[in-house]
Amino acid sequence: MNIDRYLELERTHFWRIGKRRLIASVLSGLLSTGEPRDIIDIGGAESLLIPVLSRFGYIMRADPVSPNADMCDSLPNLLSIHMQYDLVTLFDVLEHVEQDVASLRTIYSKLRPGGRLMMTVPAYQWLYSGHDKALGHHRRYTSRNLRKMLEAAGFHVERITYWTTLLFPLMVAQRLASKWIGRNDGTYHVSIPPRFINWLFGKIMDVERWLLRRVNMPFGGCILVVARKKSPARAGDERTI
Repeated sequence: MNIDRYLELERTHFWRIGKRRLIASVLSGLLSTGEPRDIIDIGGAESLLIPVLSRFGYIMRADPVSPNADMCDSLPNLLSIHMQYDLVTLFDVLEHVEQDVASLRTIYSKLRPGGRLMMTVPAYQWLYSGHDKALGHHRRYTSRNLRKMLEAAGFHVERITYWTTLLFPLMVAQRLASKWIGRNDGTYHVSIPPRFINWLFGKIMDVERWLLRRVNMPFGGCILVVARKKSPARAGDERTI
């Protein structure tokens, strides 16, 4: 994708804006701002999330050499600048990775005791389409299989919820329509909706963000996870966030 188009989508598309606001909201509920935490964002590229994350600690970025890189090979190098981190963020990255459980284990090993992983992934394999092919996705997830993967990697799952729930029927309809009209060839077709629609959908995502402060959603087009590295028996020896 052309970088100018990517940045325009990041700045103005309702889903990208809604995602940043949701992440900021969830982190604000977990962490205080201004603490000296070591944070690394993996695979964020030119993401406008960096200013959001920097409110919660010292932020570093690490990107694989390509969207389809095997993260199992990439992660040891990406995470070698500091020995351990207080927070690792992985937003819409795990679906690009062939060895996803092994990659989660690598992340677990790089977290300090009590440290957290926060990530987002696309939901439901039956929604896999040309959109996923264009983005280099290997798969989509359910909350159940994602929880099992995280627990197998050693994590304690603090929160797992679907999101993009209120717009989910429209998302399903759009994916099905793409298949019917032959737009399932792996070409990236996302564009910014007309101004009013973009504004309206943004407001719907604002409502959903308000709901997510109170409840977890039972379904949706995406999944958000907060998982913690288990702390040692002696709490006084750990550094937590």
